[in-house]
Amino acid sequence: MKIIIAVLIFVLSAVPVFQQSEILAARKIDINTASYEELQEIIWVGPAIARRIRESRPFYSLDDIIKVRGIGKKRLEDIKKQGLAWVNPETKPSPELERKIQPEQEQKPVPEQELQPSPEPQAIVYPSNVLINEILPSPEGPDAEEEWIEIFNQNNFEVNLFGWQITDTIGRTKIYVFPTKTLIEPKRFLVLSRPISKITLNNDQDALKLLRPDGKIADSVKYEKAPRGKSYNRPLLDNDNLTDANSPEWFWSSVLTPGMANISPVVFSAEEAVKQTEEQKAKFTEEPLKREPALKYGLGAIKEQVHFPEQRNKVSKSEWIWKTKVSKFFGFWNALERKNMPVFVIALVVALFSGTIILILKRKIKTS
Repeated sequence: MKIIIAVLIFVLSAVPVFQQSEILAARKIDINTASYEELQEIIWVGPAIARRIRESRPFYSLDDIIKVRGIGKKRLEDIKKQGLAWVNPETKPSPELERKIQPEQEQKPVPEQELQPSPEPQAIVYPSNVLINEILPSPEGPDAEEEWIEIFNQNNFEVNLFGWQITDTIGRTKIYVFPTKTLIEPKRFLVLSRPISKITLNNDQDALKLLRPDGKIADSVKYEKAPRGKSYNRPLLDNDNLTDANSPEWFWSSVLTPGMANISPVVFSAEEAVKQTEEQKAKFTEEPLKREPALKYGLGAIKEQVHFPEQRNKVSKSEWIWKTKVSKFFGFWNALERKNMPVFVIALVVALFSGTIILILKRKIKTS
């Protein structure tokens, strides 16, 4: 009796197992077509591995699943023992998947589009022939008010100095950056007074540099001891009074010409020098300096500060003519002028020279 009961219990308990096996055998998960959730029913397959399986499709056998990162040989054996995952041989992968699993050597190389080199940015070309033309380091009046620097545009076209800089190089230096719309018309001048530039020109010695926006030096000038009341001038060419950009022979002059062409006693006769000074002075003072021209040429701030030689009685007309005639005949005016020698010394030298000539002539007359 006990044996019969035990057999019945064994048979009844085995029925669910057989039913479960039949269910598992009937329900398979094709790893080529299963959804994200269905794949996670497979042993060892979590969300991350399920995503990798979907990305690695198609599989032509269950063994191919070993190429998925996270599934090794041991886990592959467990998946096979579970009996849930399989690959349906009748399931054909989509054309996209077929192309994906083709060997690399069979794929036709896709020619890469030739990259066109990006055009190089054009270098900015800054104009040359923008020069420091005249400076007044030691005026008759207060240095802080009456010092000035003159810039000359020697080109035949307008130049915008926006971004250019000018600076002194000795002592307490100061850099002045030209603001927007700082324009100089062809063959015209721009005058910077010290109240505008804040640049202090030392009386003993100093130097100036005119810099382009790229940092390169456009022009420079250096001077030693500055004579009081005289400006330091770049020499002129004989043709059309143009500034000689290449000549280092600057000269000191008692004739101040801010905003005008320099006047050299070597180039012009005495009468021409005085006449040109008067003409330029009249032109300078008669032209109304409104706001825009003042900003354009930098003259507005120094209108009341500019003093011509006649205004301070530094050099009279007759004295200027006499000095220039001496330089014309004897050729040493520039040397004496650079040394700032007084007039009586020059007169003494001329007198001695003249006396020597007279004595020589008298002796010749007596001997004859």
